[in-house]
Amino acid sequence: MIIYLSDLSHTGQGRNPNHVPLASGYLACAAKEAFLDLDITIFRDPHLFLQAIKIQKPDIVGFSVYTWSECLSSFMADKVKKTYPDVITVAGGPSVDDIDEEITHFIKTFPYYDVVVPNEGEVGFNHLIGHVRTHNRLILDDTITGCVRLASDGSLLRGEYIRPDLDKLPSPYLEGWMAPFLKDGYLPILQTMRGCPYSCTYCCSGSKQWSKLRAFDLDRVKAEFDYIRENQKSIEGYLFLTDENLGVLKERDVKLAQYIRDSYDKRNYPAMIDTYTDKRVTEYTKKINDILRPIKFYNMSFQTLNEDARKAVKRININHDDIPEFLEWVKEKKISSTTEMIFGFPNETLESYISGLEWLQKNGFDKVHSYELRLLRGSDLFTIQNREKYNIKTKYRLGDRSFGVYDKVVVADVEEVAISANTYNLHDYIKVRKYGFFFFLVNTKQYFSGLTEMMLKIGVPGEKLITYLANYNYGNKLMLNTIVKEYGKRVQEELFESLEECTESIAKRLHEGEQVPAGKMNLIFLGKVVFNQQALKELTEVIKEFIYDCSNDRREHDLFDDYIDNVLLKQIVDFSKPQEYVVSTQTRVDVEAIKKNKYDSVDGLLGKSKVSCQLLLHDQARRIQERKKLIDINDEVEVQEFFLLSPSRWLKRILV
Repeated sequence: MIIYLSDLSHTGQGRNPNHVPLASGYLACAAKEAFLDLDITIFRDPHLFLQAIKIQKPDIVGFSVYTWSECLSSFMADKVKKTYPDVITVAGGPSVDDIDEEITHFIKTFPYYDVVVPNEGEVGFNHLIGHVRTHNRLILDDTITGCVRLASDGSLLRGEYIRPDLDKLPSPYLEGWMAPFLKDGYLPILQTMRGCPYSCTYCCSGSKQWSKLRAFDLDRVKAEFDYIRENQKSIEGYLFLTDENLGVLKERDVKLAQYIRDSYDKRNYPAMIDTYTDKRVTEYTKKINDILRPIKFYNMSFQTLNEDARKAVKRININHDDIPEFLEWVKEKKISSTTEMIFGFPNETLESYISGLEWLQKNGFDKVHSYELRLLRGSDLFTIQNREKYNIKTKYRLGDRSFGVYDKVVVADVEEVAISANTYNLHDYIKVRKYGFFFFLVNTKQYFSGLTEMMLKIGVPGEKLITYLANYNYGNKLMLNTIVKEYGKRVQEELFESLEECTESIAKRLHEGEQVPAGKMNLIFLGKVVFNQQALKELTEVIKEFIYDCSNDRREHDLFDDYIDNVLLKQIVDFSKPQEYVVSTQTRVDVEAIKKNKYDSVDGLLGKSKVSCQLLLHDQARRIQERKKLIDINDEVEVQEFFLLSPSRWLKRILV
């Protein structure tokens, strides 16, 4: 029996997603364990999949479906059915909900799938293989364990769901399924456990069937980690853990963290680890983040600080009163703290959202991410019931690098973005987008977060800086005015009434030889500012105006003028040009007090005479300079990719 597993990436602007197809790897492992004679091929590249379909007829084609591949997978399933009508097509993945009504809607939206497999797919997919091996086809109205399809009368035919036994599930890495993808430069991701005990309605992991926590054997996980370290090709040294609540498994997760830290200390891998920590602060999450502090932020995600919004989406956050103690602990341990916020939840308002972002800055989070709400197929908030309940209205925009041309047909996957609901409207959404860009520049990428922290310690309301920048009239700042206007124009141009309209727009651009705009606008426009000396100069002039408006103290003016001109601007690295590894400067600012965070007034920072100090490129920034060509500031995809893979601390020179 020939089986194709399609976990596809778009190729219109590089590869997206650019990580290994781990989900298909698990399906392949489970299937080969149960049926030794299977001929299984995993596809990430859609062009290779199309070539294979033309050369050889498979018996079953499985598609792993998520927001970045819903339309791409459906297009390929249609291709399969038109070429071989009797080939069985099956879909699984996060986009396949567990709710009957949503499954029916999925099947009718994507009619090229014969079968769908909700939840974890290994058991259901194996039962489907067994069914087809026995009957050489799908038997009408026959129930298959773990699988769902339409019966002859149009009703839903649903088999019993059985979770896979993780102790019996082979490793996609150790069995060699991921080897060709690592060799081809795909980024590694590692799954050490499954499940999430929380029920957030905006997330595909909020389903009841995913709530049970189960862990892979720790020795197996360590062996997988070792395999990844020896075989991954990423220059940046990234590792993504799929764990959604690292620390929830207590001492087991602590041991894993220590193993990863030992590898970093001895082998310099990973250089950065990306994962989510348990929503609760426990002794275990503290231990883990202390262990991993050189390579990981402590991510304490809130998503919203509006209590009505939090309840509407069933979000659980750390107790508000416990946050100051938590932040005091991370600063004492010198652990970098970060959090996330999402605009667009029901009951959220423009004012409450910005107030929440300001509160997080004022209370000392090192970095905050601000996102817009996307409705994800497979999540509870996606359902018609919740859309109607909260009057959620949406528009569509192209996802990050989520398009391509396949057999001369343009296919695009889009993001469905909430642009209004019961407590906010489109005008509020547009305002948040502009605010969010300046927030990203100042705080998220941390170009000016040190400055706002200094303001707050001295008594200047630094948390209000971003509102000032977002509302400023840039008419007399020629370069920055051009950039801000272009950003606002593209925020509105990226929104479409339908998926079809969005796809038609992309096809028109390609037909006319135009570049399709890259998807992550904050990253793109960040480059337009920080890689442009005139724009940076104008931005710092506006920041100084804010300081002068907030303070009448001449010494404070002198302090911030000196810090901005002689320290901060010299820290910002322009990766579009060759850089000296060491830059010298002279300043009246006591940089040692800043580094040690030991000051609370101008008197503790501003000296009478200038002293010399040096600023060094971060080691990873030096490696980027040595190994990669300079960034082409006119290539939006390249700029986006650079900032996407470059942690904030690499982007600025280090004070010594």
